[in-house]
Amino acid sequence: LETEEDDEAPAAPSAPGCQDNADGFIATGEPAVPCCTQDALDSISESIYELIADYSNIATSIEADLKAAVEASGVSTEEYEAMKEVAAEQLGCIEETYDTLSESDCA
Repeated sequence: LETEEDDEAPAAPSAPGCQDNADGFIATGEPAVPCCTQDALDSISESIYELIADYSNIATSIEADLKAAVEASGVSTEEYEAMKEVAAEQLGCIEETYDTLSESDCA
């Protein structure tokens, strides 16, 4: 979790600092997550999973067109695949954080 005192934006997504900070904060359980916040996070998480299910087939069907458009803009296949990997890592981080918050005690 970032504060106003941070001078710089977080490093590239491969840097574990943000996830480590979130995990550390959540692990302490202090302060406890308000139950209404936990309910909201559960609702958001459920909505995200529904969107992923609804649009995964669309994403798969436009993958070739998207890749061609990205490459036409000057981005290499390697860069495109790296961007997809970064996005997947970030989504995994968000999912882990949501799951941890959802399973924690609330106040």
